[in-house]
Amino acid sequence: MNKICIENPVPSTIFELPKYSQIIQPYYFGDMVQKKTCLWLKGLQPLKYDIPEDKPQSTKIPGNWFNKGGKEVKKNINLIFLN
Repeated sequence: MNKICIENPVPSTIFELPKYSQIIQPYYFGDMVQKKTCLWLKGLQPLKYDIPEDKPQSTKIPGNWFNKGGKEVKKNINLIFLN
């Protein structure tokens, strides 16, 4: 039996992808941030996890780990792709 797992952020309905098997969050597995991720599973069981009591940090809060560097990160990425 083939075992396949595809992960992707929550897709827009315009792409007409098949329904995902499971949605997970990084904080389910100890990384205290939020970022919904869909899993499409074939031949695999859904991941098991415990949801922690502590509220995770949103990636949308200015200045958190995900957004640090802001304009500098964008500038560096532009330099990489434009050169």
